[in-house]
Formats: sequence, structure tokens, C-alpha cells
Amino acid sequence: MRLPEHVCAGPIMVSDVSFKAFVDMYQHVKACRIQHVASNPMLSYHEAVVTWRDAEYHILTNKFCGYSRIMPECNHLKIAGHSIMWLSAEELAAPLLKADISHLSSDQIQDISYWKPANVNELLFNFWD
Repeated sequence: MRLPEHVCAGPIMVSDVSFKAFVDMYQHVKACRIQHVASNPMLSYHEAVVTWRDAEYHILTNKFCGYSRIMPECNHLKIAGHSIMWLSAEELAAPLLKADISHLSSDQIQDISYWKPANVNELLFNFWD
């Protein structure tokens, strides 16, 4: 799997405000209930907890490139908008050795060398300090 060049080459930055706007739009489009929206400066992602059809889902969006995932996986809940790009469980599980990370910055390469993420998911959704 090749990570698109914008994945951290020059951050897109999904701010707290733009993530909240996405979640508000998401709630309206998908007719789900937002239980919680969180943004922790120590995390590489924003998180929203939503309820849809009596089930709880977590939407995670990387702060620096807009890649997102839903846990547990639910394709029906994926929508386009606000620079959000959904990754499947298969894409997220891809070993980092298979991902082309040559376009990442030297700082990002150092983080990968130090933290040793095993797959794309661990690279995008982490709590490295």
C-alpha cells in the first residue's frame, strides 16, 4: 500500500473546529446521535462517539491528514466531506513495511524508527508524545 503523498508531507491539519463541523454535518446526514466529541493534544486524532441503530461507533480522524476510520467497521456510516478520507480495516492493517513512506519528513521517519508502529493504523492513530 502506498500512502498518498499528502499524508504528512505538508499537514492538512484537521482542526478541532473543522472536526466538530464534520461531526455536526455527519449527525444530520446519517441521522445518528453524537454522544461525545473529544480532542486531546497528546493524541494524533480526534474522536467522536456516535450511536446509530442502538449500536455505538467511534469515529477517529487523524489531525494531520484527514484519514478516518470507524470502529467497529461499518461502511454504511462512511460519508464524504470536510477532507475526510475513510480507510478500510484492511488498509489500516497493512504492515508499514509495505507502505511507501519515503515522502515523509525526517521527523516523521524518526518517530517511526523510535515508536516502531507495526501497521498503517498505528502510524495514523497514536498517542506518541
